[in-house]
Amino acid sequence: MLENSIFHERPCNFVIFDYRSVGESEGSFHSTDDLILDADTVYQFVRDHLQTPEDQIHFFGYSLGGGVSAQLSALHPNEHRRHVFDRTFADLPSVVRAHAGNNPISSLASWILRYNNFDLNTLGIWNELQGRKIVTYHSEDWVIPPSASLALTIDAKSADIFPLRNAEGYETENAHCDPIIYYEDKEGIWADQRIMDFLLEEPAIEREEALSR
Repeated sequence: MLENSIFHERPCNFVIFDYRSVGESEGSFHSTDDLILDADTVYQFVRDHLQTPEDQIHFFGYSLGGGVSAQLSALHPNEHRRHVFDRTFADLPSVVRAHAGNNPISSLASWILRYNNFDLNTLGIWNELQGRKIVTYHSEDWVIPPSASLALTIDAKSADIFPLRNAEGYETENAHCDPIIYYEDKEGIWADQRIMDFLLEEPAIEREEALSR
């Protein structure tokens, strides 16, 4: 996606970070509140230090990042925001049930997640999220199976639901972890190109201002 953005007609910048204890980041986390705090710190850095207007800050959340970015978006609502949820879940307990089935053990595990504030319930706050949204999923995703996928649990009219398929000539080994560049939509458009167009589409208000000049 970064390479695709270089050739896009509208300029943009990506800010990518690791949560605490991930990659080069130090520290440890004890609940998802810590992850949300990390994301909020980066958001405030982009807004205040880089002086980026809030209506020009958009979110791309992959897997766990989809749940974290949804919570962040609820903290900073903006009707002009564009939000990409890439292969993410409705909530973490739904992932447990998808793998373990509906039984006492999965029910206990789900309760523990909620009790410890580790559920990241995106579905529960979905209607609070402002702006436009695109949600991807892959039917062969074994990490977040379709039954736990955010894309298949929300109202289809509330977002652009984007089923991923393997691009012609590419054999993916892991439908959850392989990069988005290996996929395309049902019309054969590269997934990363479609997402970049979505994120950088000229807002209607800007088009109207341009036409009035």
